[in-house]
Amino acid sequence: MRRALWRWLLGAAMGANQFLNALAGGDPDMAMSARAGYARERGSRTGRIACRALDVLDFRNADHCAAAVEHHEERVREHERRRRESDAERQGQAHDPR
Repeated sequence: MRRALWRWLLGAAMGANQFLNALAGGDPDMAMSARAGYARERGSRTGRIACRALDVLDFRNADHCAAAVEHHEERVREHERRRRESDAERQGQAHDPR
């Protein structure tokens, strides 16, 4: 029961995180941490400050924003891979004379 509650809370927190990012004009599939990480990579002072704060809050992870950026890029790659597979399946079905 506790594990299910914890997973639900974690999912709700991630959903709220992405919702706030979308409200701020960002990608609705991206966490605020990844957005801060990309901003830091572009040299943004706000991105650097946000990432430092997140590193303090997430003491288990030495570079929270870098991990968030990597996670986001993995999700994007996986989404693109699935889209290509789906497109290939549809093309195969379109040429199938059955």
